[in-house]
Formats: sequence, C-alpha cells, structure tokens
Amino acid sequence: MKQRRGSVVIVVLVLIALGSMLMLRLIDDNSLELALASRESDRQRLRSEAWSEAELLVATLAEIRQIDSSRMHVPQQGWGDPHSYAGIGVRPGLTVTYTFEDESAKLSLPNLSLLDLTNLFEALGLTLRDAQTVSDALFTWMKPAHEAQDEQASSLAYERAGLSFHQPERSLRSFEELRSIGVVRNFFFDEDSKPKQLFEDFKRCVSLYQFTATNVNTCDPLVLKSKGFDDRQIELTLAFRTDPSRRPSMSAPYFRSMTEYRSLVAGATNTTGLGTLCRLLRAHITLREGRATHEVVMLVSFDTAATFPAAMANPDEEGATLASSTGTNAPSIPSTNKSTTGSSSATSTKTKANNRQTAGTQNLTTGRSSLGGTSGAASGSIQYPLPILEWGESSGQTELETTEVPRNRLSITALSDDSPLQPENLTEAPNPRPTPGTTR
Repeated sequence: MKQRRGSVVIVVLVLIALGSMLMLRLIDDNSLELALASRESDRQRLRSEAWSEAELLVATLAEIRQIDSSRMHVPQQGWGDPHSYAGIGVRPGLTVTYTFEDESAKLSLPNLSLLDLTNLFEALGLTLRDAQTVSDALFTWMKPAHEAQDEQASSLAYERAGLSFHQPERSLRSFEELRSIGVVRNFFFDEDSKPKQLFEDFKRCVSLYQFTATNVNTCDPLVLKSKGFDDRQIELTLAFRTDPSRRPSMSAPYFRSMTEYRSLVAGATNTTGLGTLCRLLRAHITLREGRATHEVVMLVSFDTAATFPAAMANPDEEGATLASSTGTNAPSIPSTNKSTTGSSSATSTKTKANNRQTAGTQNLTTGRSSLGGTSGAASGSIQYPLPILEWGESSGQTELETTEVPRNRLSITALSDDSPLQPENLTEAPNPRPTPGTTR
C-alpha cells in the first residue's frame, strides 16, 4: 500500500514538473510576443508624435518667417527650440532633440562655374593641376557643351566601358554618381571603393540643390577659403558668429545683410554667390523614450526658386523631357536609416506614359507616399506653409552619431520630463512672440 502511494506521489510530481516546464515555455513565448507587440506599439506612438513635432516645427518656422519679413538667418532667431517658442512642454519620459543643418550654407553645385570648382578643390587640399583635372572631368559630366581635357572623362571612354553609358549632362542628383565619373572617382575613392577624405569634405561644402546664395552665417570655413578669403577674414567671420565679445554690443549673433558682413571683412573681393539668409533647412527631429527611438528628417525650403536637378530624359523615346522639381512635393519615407530623398517631377511630351525611370525613383499618386527612394511629386500633393523638399524616417535603438558634426549644424534638446517647463506648470509662453515689424 505504501509503495502504491509512493508511486502516486512520484507520478504527481512528474506531472507537476511537466506542467511547470510547459508553463515556462508558454510564458517565454508569450513574453516574446508581448515584447514585440510592445515595441511595435512604442514605434507607432513615437512615429505619430514625431509627425506632430514636425508640424510644430513647420508652424514655428512659418510664424517667425512672417514676423521677420521672410528673413531667416540662423536658429538663434527663435526657431531653434519650437517647444519653448510655443510654450508647449514634452510629456514625461519623452526626450525630443532638434538638429538643424543649413543646406544653403553650402555651395550650390548647379551654379558653380569651372573656375569655382577649381578653387573649391584647391581649398580642399588638391594641387592646382589636380584641381583643374578633377574640375574638368566633373564639368564634362554635368555640362552638355563641355569637352573633356582628359580622355578618361570623355564620352568615348564611357561608351567603351564594360557597361557602356552616356554622361547625363546635368548636375549631380546623388553624390554616389561620383563613382561613375572618369578621373573623378580616382580622387574621391580608394582601390577598395571606400570614400576618401576629399569625398567627405566635398559633401560638406557642396549642395546638390540649386539656390541663389550661400549663407555666410553658417557656412564652413572651406567655403570661404574657396572664395579667396584669407585666414584673417575667416577668423573674423567665425569669431563674430561664436564669440559675443567680438561683436558690437547688443548685436545679433549673425549677419543681417551683406553690407554688414563686408564691413567686417574689409578687403573681401569675391562675395559673389554669398548671402546672409537660410534658404534650405534640413531638420533632424529625434524622439527617445526608453529604448525606443524614432527620427524624422525633412528639408524645408524658404526659397521658392530652390530646385533639384531634373532626371535624364528617356533616351528610348523621342522628345521626352523632364521638368525640374517645383519644391512642393509630397513626402516619401525612405526604408534605410537616416536617408533623405531629393524630389523631382517627371512628365513626358508623348501621350503614352513613360514607364522608364531613373534608378531609385518611383512616381506617386495623389495623396500617397512610397517606400524606398526618391519620389516624384503628383498634382494635388500636400501643401504646407513651407515647401518640404525631402522627407525621411527611421526607427530603432541605434544611437545617432554626434561627434564631428558639420560646422553648420546646431543641436537643441527640447524639454524633457525633468524640465520645470511642463504643461501643468505653464502659465504663459516662456518666450513671448515679438510683435510684427520688430527686429530680432
């Protein structure tokens, strides 16, 4: 009888052990599913809030632009911290960071002459002979009537390549095009196709967009050097922008006009193509909550004349033409991390639609967005107070690089949960809006 009772106890213990193992396995499976569902929920919530942050930034920019008579210079005007300007706190647990990059602080590549390119490459460290060689090859790629001085950059060299092609005869639409340009690729990339320092410096100083003037308030010293400014003039410019003691009392930390700038850098002979206005602003809006991160990147235009180079016409269709972008494009969502897109509108003179597109592009229908690359604007696209030329999003836990950022970038962290400026503590806007007509 005792042996039978002992057997029953053993069986019960085995069943309990098996039940416990099954229960643990069920808990593990459910915990994984719950974690995935939770992360997806966090991502969607952060994405929604990121769009709200973008709307807040655009509204702030539009209002300050109206107050300051369309003269946007630098974030110190008041648009660097939209939350503080609007008097809106950030909910507890959420951190919002705004990073601004003035795209118009660079030289507009479509507007550069052959001499401008040569001077730029000299400023970037090339000898005069190498600078002339690289400039000539790049100019041949971009300009239809320019004859290459080096055979490797001629049309015949491209036709004789393993995969023959023809130079587009328009300005670059991507810096990766430099890999295909004869002579140029040898200076920008090593034997393993890895970018050299010249490639990074070129990207830092050159914009693919076409606009009228480079902003001296945010431009890189190499840009000024390429314009023929000496070390003293460059040092005066940087000191005015960063050192309050080097500015007149009660003056703004930026130049309001080129007359003011010329008076500082007396003797400057080449100020052609320079200005004091921000015309294209790239904003990085990063939201963090716990381990979840979501970033929105958008390029906002303050200049209606700013455009992106049009794609090549389809060589298989006679008379096919492509119109340049208008700057009022519907946003697209790149699938890769921290990628941004340039937008252009494609049309054809033929009745039949042109189904052949430039690599990495796709057309949009009205009110639709797409994944993975450059998007074409459709009629009736979303209209904002300010045109948005690029739009990108990324989600994940990767910490963004904050070291060695370009000189024309400014990072501002918005109010977090430990800030005294919370919704329940707000009685009035911390930075009252100036009345129209006042000077910032």
